[in-house]
Amino acid sequence: SGNTFTVYYEVSLLNVSDTKAKVKVHDISGTDNYVRDKSNRRGIIGFLDEQWIDISELKLIADEATKRDIKLEQILNGD
Repeated sequence: SGNTFTVYYEVSLLNVSDTKAKVKVHDISGTDNYVRDKSNRRGIIGFLDEQWIDISELKLIADEATKRDIKLEQILNGD
């Protein structure tokens, strides 16, 4: 059996369908030694980079500036 570890990915959305999202990985973080080991970084990023994942797996964390930008874009696009 393999080891388990938790990774937090910082991503942007490249494409979205009704149930899935294609993501671009910008950064990773975690407290496990495996995640913090720089030699594992490329493999961990590659696991998710530019992949389609279930939207249910995403948790949106946005700061206030991001929320303002989204709202401004909606207003400008007439949404």
